[in-house]
Amino acid sequence: MKKVNFITCLMLCILVISIFITVIAGEEYIPPHNNPGPAMDRIIFKKVDQDLAPKLIERGDIDLYLYSLKIPTAREYMKSESVKIYQAPSTTISILLNPAPAQSGDLNPFSIPEIRFAVNYLIDREYIAKSIYGGFAIPMYSHVSSLDYDYLFVSELIRKYQFSYDPDYARVIISEALEKAGAKLENGKWVYNGKPIELSFIIRVEDERRELGNMLSEELERMGFVVKRNYMDFAQAMSIVYRTDPKAFEWHLYTEGWAKGVAEKYDYVTINQMCTPWLGYMPGWLEYGFWQYTNDRIDKLGKELFKGEYNDLEERNKLYTELTKLCLEEAVRIWVVIVNNPFTLRADLKGISMDVVSGLRSLWTLRSIYTDRPELIVGHLWVRPYMGSAWNPVGGFTDVYSADIWKQLYDPPHIRDPSTGLPKPFRANYKVIESHPLSEVRVPDDAFVWDSEKNSWVNVPAGTKAKSRVVFNYARYINSKWHHGVEITLADFLYSLYQSYDLVYNPNKSSIEVSLSTTRKPILETFKGFRIINQTSIEVYVDYWHPIEEYIAEYAEPWGVVMPWELLYGMDIMVFEENIAAYSDTAAARLQVDWLDLIEPKQCRRLISIFERLRDQGRYPAEVFSLFGKSYESLENSLKRYNAIITWFKNHGHLVVSNGAFYLEAIGSVTEQYAELRAFRDKSYPFTPKDFYVSIPRKIELYTPTAIQASKDEIIKFDVEVRGVAESYLKISLVDPHTQEVLYTDLMRIQEEKKTVEIPLEVVARLKPDIYKIYITAFSNFTSVISERFIEISLVEKRPIVTETIIGEKTVEAGPTITRPIDRMSTLLIVILAIIIIGVLISILVVRKKKLKH
Repeated sequence: MKKVNFITCLMLCILVISIFITVIAGEEYIPPHNNPGPAMDRIIFKKVDQDLAPKLIERGDIDLYLYSLKIPTAREYMKSESVKIYQAPSTTISILLNPAPAQSGDLNPFSIPEIRFAVNYLIDREYIAKSIYGGFAIPMYSHVSSLDYDYLFVSELIRKYQFSYDPDYARVIISEALEKAGAKLENGKWVYNGKPIELSFIIRVEDERRELGNMLSEELERMGFVVKRNYMDFAQAMSIVYRTDPKAFEWHLYTEGWAKGVAEKYDYVTINQMCTPWLGYMPGWLEYGFWQYTNDRIDKLGKELFKGEYNDLEERNKLYTELTKLCLEEAVRIWVVIVNNPFTLRADLKGISMDVVSGLRSLWTLRSIYTDRPELIVGHLWVRPYMGSAWNPVGGFTDVYSADIWKQLYDPPHIRDPSTGLPKPFRANYKVIESHPLSEVRVPDDAFVWDSEKNSWVNVPAGTKAKSRVVFNYARYINSKWHHGVEITLADFLYSLYQSYDLVYNPNKSSIEVSLSTTRKPILETFKGFRIINQTSIEVYVDYWHPIEEYIAEYAEPWGVVMPWELLYGMDIMVFEENIAAYSDTAAARLQVDWLDLIEPKQCRRLISIFERLRDQGRYPAEVFSLFGKSYESLENSLKRYNAIITWFKNHGHLVVSNGAFYLEAIGSVTEQYAELRAFRDKSYPFTPKDFYVSIPRKIELYTPTAIQASKDEIIKFDVEVRGVAESYLKISLVDPHTQEVLYTDLMRIQEEKKTVEIPLEVVARLKPDIYKIYITAFSNFTSVISERFIEISLVEKRPIVTETIIGEKTVEAGPTITRPIDRMSTLLIVILAIIIIGVLISILVVRKKKLKH
């Protein structure tokens, strides 16, 4: 009896301590199983309207919704017990302007940079963020939002433009520019060569962009333009804006929306997408025969940033700022807001993982999450849009709907950290062996590249040098399997590399896929050579440098490991030999062929006929697999691969084959709007559910006063509080109210606590009485999302006291909703409670021992 009591008390003590540790440390992930693959066995995607999503979750018809809710709907369910709302800053909204010059006798006002720039002052971003988006958005003035890490380097530049809603100022700029171009204002309407200037505005209808488009249309009409409002959904808008020649003027303005896929710290891709012509995201899209927006200066700086042509981070940040300045002044895109998207899911789902930026749309979410039911049902605005979407890994997956499913089917070699935004290994490991900002790394003579003219691999020229040498290890791919049961081998690597080179340097292929070839050539030119080290490792020599090694490895990645070589080979034959499809949408439109789509039954049957012919003829691309006398593929194995892909189509009705945690079991037609994913449980798959759990990243929460009264004879003093991360930094900037010039700046480190900030007396004494702003920006090494607040300082000549007005409640802030960390008082109470309980239990033991002795 004595022994039983002692054990019972001991177990109670352990239980109390374990509860205490669990509360302090946070929820631990308990996977539903330890089998290879994701947590759930089956995922069903269904088309669901935004307004219906929470109701369907309440009823149990769906488990989560991957598209952002409309704001009124989100507010309605914020306090629901059965439906949970998570927020993430995953969408940016911009107005795309068509800068093409009009035909002789006509005038496109947006071909004039000054008029494009003036549109900035026609948009009331504050009203849009607070009223149209109900506080779920933050004003945005460039491609960099105030939540992005790079905002630390461009914020002073952006403030100097003093963007605000000022239609009178916009009218002055527009009038001067139009009169200079020869237009006249008659009866309140601008006329050119006797005809009113008419603008075609394509306005999306699925979300708040409809209201935004209507607001801007009214402003433009007040400026004197005739505005034709064309309301369209995703598919209709995409087919016109991005697939027609800008000079055809089927559109002048478009309400763009961009999904942010991952966290980012030091950007080099987005700024090139949104600003530079060379990467193919500016009007004209680098498609053959289209009018092209060009800007040599922006292209030069963009390529320098993209290729890492700088010597340190300071130089990189200056380059980024200069490029941002040119982009703002060209004003082809006018940025409006970044939306703190409300995503919704069942409150009882377990194992929730998210990215700090993309929220529930991250790679991690659907791989780690689970429920007691046999399947997870996911709603989306579209599963398969009726147009404007294609599933192919070369020039497809350009829409968010196909991309959200695809990211669950494919394992990338590396990925961005869901909190910090830095690149990190995922399924491939890497090591940067050598790296230098100048090309000082010697490329060995036995390194190779593909020569399209010779149709073979060749050694690099003697004396070739590069900036970096990186070794990649693909052991977690090699000899594991593709979804159709074939082993992944170095033959897949060689074909993928060959395909990239031949698309650019083969004249026949580059003349068909003009846009893809043109945009990829500058990047491919930086790759100086490759070496196969062993059966799992590849060495890469590349002309790219970055002070952070993870970015070097990300750039140097030579093999996406996307699809098996036989599938890529069949698609190449379909596009470049039979000329019955195209990889890109623009090439398909120009050549009047199908946009290659691996889920479209008719195209799949054409591909199957190609595989059957290859099998019957005993044909395979032997020259691609022959590397200086050694062959990495055989005819026998090629025939097995052809048979495997043919069997896959018979069983599944599509040709989407990859290597990720799920495989695509089936996908419905455009009418059915349905897709089924099943877990890939092959024993060769290297990950289990716990490998996908990253929890919910923390964010910085910044609390400051909103206004302070101060006098010139005293130090300006106020308290700032930072929560959410253990350690962060504060950037303090005192700004002139008229010129936006920074009058004082400071940088300080802060723990998760309150801190008093002081502006020195010698700084305050030099100021004239006025209303100033102090901008406080909090940033951390633990997250890529920053937080900014400003304080209005009412400075008088002499005032005896300084008073503060503290904000009463926290504003809606970007980042996923998280459970606030336990504060010190709560922690202390838990510790005291645990000690008391343990003390009581020990006392009971002592008393019982005495009774037994007695």
